[in-house]
Amino acid sequence: MHESIYPTPYLPVPQPRTGPMRLLLYGGFLGGLLITVAGLWVGIVQNENIWTAWFAGKFAAWQGMGIGLFIGTVFALGMWYGGRYIEGFAAIRRKIAQALELESIYGWHAIALSLIAAVPEEIFFRGAMQPTLGLILTALIFGVLHAMTRLYFIYAALAGVGLGLLANWHGSLWMPMAAHFAVNCWSLMLLARWSRAENQKAPTEVLML
Repeated sequence: MHESIYPTPYLPVPQPRTGPMRLLLYGGFLGGLLITVAGLWVGIVQNENIWTAWFAGKFAAWQGMGIGLFIGTVFALGMWYGGRYIEGFAAIRRKIAQALELESIYGWHAIALSLIAAVPEEIFFRGAMQPTLGLILTALIFGVLHAMTRLYFIYAALAGVGLGLLANWHGSLWMPMAAHFAVNCWSLMLLARWSRAENQKAPTEVLML
C-alpha cells in the first residue's frame, strides 16, 4: 500500500477541561489563601478590628445584601443579553467553554462556586487592597488578574470600580459581596445553559456541513 503524497492535516489535541468539583477544590484553596492574606494585612499590619473594617456597615447587613443582589442581577442579565450582539463577548464565552466543563455545572455548583469566589475576592480586594491602594488602582489590578482578553480586562476593571463604589456606599463588604455573588451565579448558570444548548445543536450542525 502506497503512502499518500498529501500531508496529513494537523488536528490540535483537545486540552482537558476543568470540571465543577475541581473548580470548587481550587477555588476553596485560593479563597482561603486570599482571606488569610487579607486578615493578616488588616488585623496585624494595619492593626484594625477585622469585623469593624469589613462588616460594620452604615445600614443593616440584610439591606446591603439585598441591594447588592439586585444590582448584581441587573448587571449580569444586562451584560449577558446585551453582550450577545458583541463579538468580543462571544469570543470570551468560547474561551471559557474551552477551559471549563460548563455543561456539567448546575444550580448548586453555580451557588457554591460563586460564594467561594465572591466572598474571598471582596475581602481581599475591597477589604484589604482598596483602603490601601485606592479605588482606581485596586480596580485596575482586579481587571488585570481577571483578564483573559482585552475586552474582559475592561469589563472586569469597570466591575471592580462598581464593586468598590458599593463598598464605599455601604461602608462594609456585604453589598459588594452580594453583587459579586449575583454576577457570578447568574453568569455561570447562563453559560451552563448556553453550553448544553450548543452541545445539543452540534451533531445537527455537523450533518449540515
